[in-house]
Amino acid sequence: TTLGAVGDGLTDNRAVLQAAIDTHEKLFFPKGVFAVSGTLNLRPETKLLGAYPVFSTITALSTLTNRFGGVAPEAADAPIVRTADTAAAETWLSLIQIKRLFPLAMHNPTTPGNHALEWRSGGDSLLRHVMLESDPATNVRPDFIAKVFYGYNTDNPGAPNYRPISPNH
Repeated sequence: TTLGAVGDGLTDNRAVLQAAIDTHEKLFFPKGVFAVSGTLNLRPETKLLGAYPVFSTITALSTLTNRFGGVAPEAADAPIVRTADTAAAETWLSLIQIKRLFPLAMHNPTTPGNHALEWRSGGDSLLRHVMLESDPATNVRPDFIAKVFYGYNTDNPGAPNYRPISPNH
């Protein structure tokens, strides 16, 4: 909060947090939910420390019309936090939660557009007491349920067991 981040779960903190990561080696996250609209790219020496995982959270901002990081519905999900890709890193993530969140209106089967963490650091890096979470109440995948549990074919309109999954389902 000293650097201008707002932990209300609504304010987009991506720019202020990325600027802080680019400038400082250590960042402490106090109690709060720090929302970001795009990936936070860590440097090899970045150290993100929270008060405790249930108190200090980084979460994705993503809606059906404004997906996380501008990811297209057909594109691969983008990470909320991405570490530097180096074997000699000293990256630390400790006592923090990274929460994947994507409200699906009317059980829309679109993929969430984000995943919690892309860990690529080696060396003296540390991942300690970090919660990576996806809220199942807001990440319903009816296409998966239809395929796996009911045996419906949601991809091939010519199949005898075809059942379309629409955003308004």
